[in-house]
Amino acid sequence: MSDQRSRESQQQKSAALEIENRQLRNELRLTRAERESAQQKYFEMVALFEAQVEERTRQALQWQRLLRRKEQEVKRLIDFSPAVVFYQDLKGRFRRVNGEFARLFGQTPPGVNGRTYADLCPGHPDPFRKGLLQVLESGQPLLERAVSLEGDGGPQHLLISRIPLPDTRGQLTMVIGFGLDVTRLHRSEEAQKALNERLEFSQKMEALGMVAGHVAHDLNNMLSAIVCYPDLILSQLPPDSPCRHRILTMQRSGQKAAAIVQDLLTLVRRGVPHREVVNLNELVSQYFASAEFGKLKSFHPGIEFITEQDPDLYNLLGSPVHLNSTVMNLTSNAAEAIPGRGIVRLTTRNERLDTPLAFPEFVLPAGSYCVLSIQDNGVGIAPSDQPRIFEPFFTKKTMGTSGTGLGMAVVRTTVLDHRGWIHLSSRPGEGTTFTIYLPATHEPLPRRKKAATLAELRGRNESVLVVDDSPEQREIASDVLHRLGYEVATVATGEDAIEYLRHQPMDLLMLNMIMDPGIDGLETYRRVLQFRPGQRAIIVSGFSETDRVVEARRLGAGAFLKKPYTAERLVSVIRSELDRRTN
Repeated sequence: MSDQRSRESQQQKSAALEIENRQLRNELRLTRAERESAQQKYFEMVALFEAQVEERTRQALQWQRLLRRKEQEVKRLIDFSPAVVFYQDLKGRFRRVNGEFARLFGQTPPGVNGRTYADLCPGHPDPFRKGLLQVLESGQPLLERAVSLEGDGGPQHLLISRIPLPDTRGQLTMVIGFGLDVTRLHRSEEAQKALNERLEFSQKMEALGMVAGHVAHDLNNMLSAIVCYPDLILSQLPPDSPCRHRILTMQRSGQKAAAIVQDLLTLVRRGVPHREVVNLNELVSQYFASAEFGKLKSFHPGIEFITEQDPDLYNLLGSPVHLNSTVMNLTSNAAEAIPGRGIVRLTTRNERLDTPLAFPEFVLPAGSYCVLSIQDNGVGIAPSDQPRIFEPFFTKKTMGTSGTGLGMAVVRTTVLDHRGWIHLSSRPGEGTTFTIYLPATHEPLPRRKKAATLAELRGRNESVLVVDDSPEQREIASDVLHRLGYEVATVATGEDAIEYLRHQPMDLLMLNMIMDPGIDGLETYRRVLQFRPGQRAIIVSGFSETDRVVEARRLGAGAFLKKPYTAERLVSVIRSELDRRTN
């Protein structure tokens, strides 16, 4: 009996062990499945990252090809320019010249390249040497009144401007010269003087206008990828990813490059800024709280920055971006004018002019004004330099080490675009004060809306037709909108957009304003409205809001989107336009 109970007990223990073993095997299988699932997810993330890297590499190669193509276009522009163009190295050798320059000596460009003036005209003084040495010593652009040289067929007279060309390390290795043949006008000394005075400024502005007009469109398209894609990448990265800082740095660099392009457009009046009601006190406070101002303070620890703001300051109609740039440029220049310890003081106040206020160069009409003064107790500006302080590229700083040489010219253009005036008061050794008068408005400040996140701006399967002559721009917009829940189609011309919409309706058009070849965004929208009245649209451009953009919006187009834009800005504008028309 005892043996039987012992056997039963043994059987019960065996059964319990079997059950426990089955449970352990099940747990092991579950753990292995979880591990395999985790490994699969890891491999999928790695594959996605590799695909993104491959895609970015492909885009980088495309940009390189585009830049090389633009370089060839610039070379062709130089070769066939009606003006004289030449490059000189530090030893005075002509490294590259165009046909107009070579013809002065009865040569072709290959016959001049690599030779000096002494090689071309033995026994004659070198008229290019003095200007070359001045540029090499100062590192600044130079406009020479009249250069006389012994050319083929007798003396030739040129009006020449020179610009220093530093290499990638900032070392000055080459000087580029642009010349205008004024031999026929040289007979009259008075006519020559008048021509020099007129050309001195207009030549710089014309050159800038050509650069801004031809380059801004393509450059803003290229910068769009650098500015836009980081938003998408950041939204997919964990908050503690070490890549976040690098991606943000890339995006900020793109935004700084876009700001330089905007400075060029502002300077040559190629972009009328968008205006809204703003307050100078807010702009000054925002700048003093910015990272840019923090960086400026770290560079000038001995300077005290003081603000004195009128709490009842009038509002004004203006462009926040351009006015913020004005405050930043003037504050930075004031700090750099103080060699050691000193004070930079920013003051805002209201001023009512019952009668016009006369300056030596301008008469300010009567009315109410917001006044901004930036004062420093630095080295001051020499009287001989004061008439040139607002000229493009005029600077006492070392070229390539501080700014672009456009800052004060952009400041003056911005103030004039706002129908105001800037007054300079300076004495060497005592300091400088810039006083800006801007017309006031009685309109109240708009309510500030809280910025939405990308997740809040997702599409609801609405359809968007992207119309842009740039393949890169179409790809960027399509990629961003697809990822955020929009149905996207793309075409390269306005004519293609019209044909597409005749057969396929779309919820929204994203229209580039300037397209080559073919019709522009305004004409495209005008023709679309003939067979699709009420078609929703937004306008995109690398320039600021022009008259044609205003006309398109008058016809019914919604917001204006300026390139380069962030992904958040793109989707915010599209979401706002779709919601505005459907509510």
